[in-house]
Amino acid sequence: KHVFFLTAQCVVSIIKREFLSVYIALGHNNDQGVWGLSEMEDYCVQNDIYSLGDGGYHTRRVKTPLWLPHTADELTYNVKQRSLRAIVETLQGLVQVWAAAGQRFTLPNLALHAQAVMCCYHLEQLKLLRDNPHNPPTAL
Repeated sequence: KHVFFLTAQCVVSIIKREFLSVYIALGHNNDQGVWGLSEMEDYCVQNDIYSLGDGGYHTRRVKTPLWLPHTADELTYNVKQRSLRAIVETLQGLVQVWAAAGQRFTLPNLALHAQAVMCCYHLEQLKLLRDNPHNPPTAL
């Protein structure tokens, strides 16, 4: 049988607490590849936006942790950068265990798979808001 992969990229504002972009790409892509396909680099340049990412990104508009911090300031930067990404990374792990987001879908059901992934993101956001009413998620 034919199997298709979907890769999802969700870009959210830490400050405004809103989705900037949800991009779903057909195929198995890495972080940098989907960033390029979604044209987020151009959007960030036009709107003077910087994003947080892991070591899979290689662009000036995505701030990644330093590989070998040498000074106290660099170490502080890494701690702050990783703490801001922590909620998104936790959410990603939760979404990956959801059966609907992890199943293989054939061609007629690609739209269903895309909807399942989006539902997982929205449901986890609601769950985090419910569990932390006085400390809502800032990076969803």
